[in-house]
Amino acid sequence: MISLPRSRWREPLAPARLDLSAQDRFRPGQRRAITSAEVIAQVVGAIAAILRYGLRDLTRPLSYELGALVLIALMTLALALFLRDRASLARETFRQQYRFRFTLYAIWVAISAAIVLFGPNLLGFPQGTTRLSALLVWSDVVILLRATAALIGATRGVTAGTISPAMLLIGTFAILITVGTMLLMLPRCRAADAPQLPLLDRLRIAAFTATSASCVTGLVVVPTGGEDAYWSRAGQTVILCLFQVGGLGIMTCGAFFALSGSRSLRVRESATLRELFDPDQPVNVRRLLFSIIAFTFGSELLGAVLLSGMWSDKPFGEQAYFSVFYAVSAFCNAGFDLTGNSMLGQGMRWQVWGVMAALVVTGGMGFGTLYNLATVGLARLRRSRPDLLSDRQLPFERIISTDRPARLTVTTRLVLAMTALLLVIGTAWLFFFEAAEGGTLEHAPFGQRLADAWFQSVVSRTAGFNTIDLSQLRPASMLLAIVLMFIGAAPVSTGGGVKVTAVAVACLAIIAIMRGRPQAEAFGRSIPDEIVKRALTVIAIGVSTLFSVSLLLAAFENDAQFRTIEILYEAASACGTVGVSAGITAQLTPASQVVLMFAMFLGRIGPLTLLLGLAGQRQGSGYDLPDERVTLG
Repeated sequence: MISLPRSRWREPLAPARLDLSAQDRFRPGQRRAITSAEVIAQVVGAIAAILRYGLRDLTRPLSYELGALVLIALMTLALALFLRDRASLARETFRQQYRFRFTLYAIWVAISAAIVLFGPNLLGFPQGTTRLSALLVWSDVVILLRATAALIGATRGVTAGTISPAMLLIGTFAILITVGTMLLMLPRCRAADAPQLPLLDRLRIAAFTATSASCVTGLVVVPTGGEDAYWSRAGQTVILCLFQVGGLGIMTCGAFFALSGSRSLRVRESATLRELFDPDQPVNVRRLLFSIIAFTFGSELLGAVLLSGMWSDKPFGEQAYFSVFYAVSAFCNAGFDLTGNSMLGQGMRWQVWGVMAALVVTGGMGFGTLYNLATVGLARLRRSRPDLLSDRQLPFERIISTDRPARLTVTTRLVLAMTALLLVIGTAWLFFFEAAEGGTLEHAPFGQRLADAWFQSVVSRTAGFNTIDLSQLRPASMLLAIVLMFIGAAPVSTGGGVKVTAVAVACLAIIAIMRGRPQAEAFGRSIPDEIVKRALTVIAIGVSTLFSVSLLLAAFENDAQFRTIEILYEAASACGTVGVSAGITAQLTPASQVVLMFAMFLGRIGPLTLLLGLAGQRQGSGYDLPDERVTLG
């Protein structure tokens, strides 16, 4: 008997859920007809609900007709679920699996009856709202919730399939960009006084903005906010949702909501998520997912509260919206702003150099690093006070594992060391070099010079905010910023770049060669040659991508009066999903903007991920070739 080694993954995996669709009294033709009716009703209802709010100056008859489609769609979905329940041969299991739908339809019927019987004002609708209008609005909400649940279910189904994690990552971001483009094309998403442009120009602007938001970059070709804003509040909200979901990842959101509802993950889902997060570290996927959501929304909520004082002159609703928008934009390293001039001239405010910088750094640290830091911190706190904490459960202990000896991993140590080193180098360079004669900080006081240098050093690696005019930077400072953008943030974070760990491993490999050591070493551990090769491959592909994008931009902008350093700066910003700009993005030709769109997409998913996804399954050659040395110099 062969004894298999026990898995190092300590997470209990749920078995695959039974397919209850075939365990009923329906004939195959009837089952297909009901399924088709559900799909058509869901698609038609969701589109009708979106059009009711997306079209501007919608006539009342057309609005009611679209609302009638939503009501018919919901009735069809509820009736189909009722028929499937009546015909099910495993009714208890069926109701348990579809309890969200049962609950949603029951709440829809109850609140709809309350609106008809008692009027909409009792339920919080504005004064003067008719019963029919309130009923349609409530039905729109329900059909969109049902569509979201269907999207999450489809994501889970695909994740549990046989598609590689690399292709899943590529596909989910492509779908997010497509959905975002369609939503931004709706008339209501554009400001009322936005310029009237041809259809192709509107499509290009929507696609560029959706790509930039989904890939948490921040480059824009039209103002997001300010006096000349191209996007309305509805459009800004769509952009907010895109970089929030883009920062977390669609599969992360889908798996979290699936766990929240069913408290189980399929085996293939867990394996896929482990591969995406960190395939070389033992991790409990359930705990990691909940910790990611807790870290993200906790940081964003705290940041929004601390940032609220920046807009104290605005009404409470505007103040809250601005605070949430900037907190999410900073944590997700997106760099979108609502003023049209980013943080220009506000570097001395503690909310900027303190709160926003902290959010950017935290989001760029990586979820795996934050998880490891929290695990070690809780474990050390429990060991330091065993007399008080032996029988008490600490906050977050339900979502952070403390069942194994906690230590800082080599990845965490490298991330912390490289992040600190890059921040110090960037701050010192800008502080001294830009303060020289002719620099942007030449006449700035000491405090402002330090605050601006610190903030630009933070955001130059990952986020697209700025407190100084970046087009006025010296070429040497722009070149340093390009290096910082190329390196980027930590792995599995909201930032881009080739990642600080890849650069650190490459440097350690060089040090090992200089010292005559057989392997790269760090913090008392040796780094496998496979990791070194992967790091060098990532850096090589990153350099090739940056050079190719720069070359294409230079070719398409041959007649423009842009400096070479500005083109390289723009290309590095797109490839690193940073979003800082020398002010030339909107002036680029449409062809160059399309190039930047592909660069942002590649920067978010990673060029190596794209190559692995397109390559498919790796197959061994089955043989080894003889070795022969190659002269290197």
